[in-house]
Amino acid sequence: MKDEPVLERVHLLSKECEVAHCIAFSADSKTLVCLTPSGSLLVINLTIGKELKVLYTLKPFDEKLVTDLIHLLQVSSDGEYIVVADRQSNIIIWKSGEYYSTLPKYKCAPTTMAIDSANGNLLIVYCDHKIVEYDLSKKRYTKFSRQLNENHPKQWLTRSFTVTNITFDPMKKDLIILNDDSTICIINKDKELPNTEAKIPRLDTSHDSSENSNQYPLSRTPQYAFHVIKKYKHLVYFGSLSNNEMLAVEVNPITLSEKLPPSLKQKRFGAM
Repeated sequence: MKDEPVLERVHLLSKECEVAHCIAFSADSKTLVCLTPSGSLLVINLTIGKELKVLYTLKPFDEKLVTDLIHLLQVSSDGEYIVVADRQSNIIIWKSGEYYSTLPKYKCAPTTMAIDSANGNLLIVYCDHKIVEYDLSKKRYTKFSRQLNENHPKQWLTRSFTVTNITFDPMKKDLIILNDDSTICIINKDKELPNTEAKIPRLDTSHDSSENSNQYPLSRTPQYAFHVIKKYKHLVYFGSLSNNEMLAVEVNPITLSEKLPPSLKQKRFGAM
């Protein structure tokens, strides 16, 4: 008989963590990192029992490592690396509880980032769609990242929506999957980068439209690293459930607004 999941309330000793606006779990669920309103990072052991223990606290503001609101938080699969990013494009890395590295500062703010458990690389996408891949163990950008730096497809850089999520294919280690509000972009690092002026091909789906056909030419077997899937609208999440399953979550913004309480449902001119 398989064990069934059980929900059990636990007690946190630290009053510092009564509120958190970012949280991240390690892949083994033994460690939880909470970002408090004061900007402190509490690293919590989840294996002790009903009373959780704060292993240590990181204070990036006190150490002047960040200068603005921290909005992105990631923990490596083994819990060794903790990465945060603020809105001024400061990206800070700790290793085993000690300050480890700061990435070169870019002119635009990052919108999403993720650590690939297969190779330990940190992938970051900025609000202008620039993509970088950073090798955490070697403290440098990867070869793929350096090649991509001068060869981002122009069609990719001029997209209207920012990337909101990054996931990786557990079955194919060289695939990077990005998504925004309506498009999934798949990058195959094994394939050659396209000409910067070339249009990005799209995979065939049952939701194709004439607009998609004009912007993204159909291709069943893309030759180059970039291709897209135009199948969804208002995509809020896309990620892996298991080795052979991916989950896509769509939310209609009109339906969402209708379910808001009266205090939050306000009509604004020029907006939904």
